Amino acid sequence: METARELFLKHDYSEAKDLCKQFLTLNVGVIVFSLSFADKVIEFSKTSEITRVVLLSSWSCLLASLVGCGIALAYISLAAGQVVYGERKDFQSISVRTIVGVVIAGALFVLGLIALAFASAKAVLA
Repeated sequence: METARELFLKHDYSEAKDLCKQFLTLNVGVIVFSLSFADKVIEFSKTSEITRVVLLSSWSCLLASLVGCGIALAYISLAAGQVVYGERKDFQSISVRTIVGVVIAGALFVLGLIALAFASAKAVLA
């Protein structure tokens, strides 16, 4: 029978690490795409102040999501290091921080996407 440490390394660590890496890739792609094509969709000189604020809020949420997911990846790596080197026995409490970080980052990502869609729709329909 496998111990909790072996199960953590085999399943929890590898899945959380892959989730964070894929989420970081998606998040960076959305940020780069929205920054690259923002001037094509929204003419900043002609758009309203609220549209600019919503767009900047969207980018802020997406960047905060990126940072949050990076922190979550750091936490899961820290927990794995504790398992491998056996320094402390509270690796599970650190891995819980990973889950919390990913959930917060995901919520910020969705909020950023909603704000981005709202700003784009407002600019196009105006």
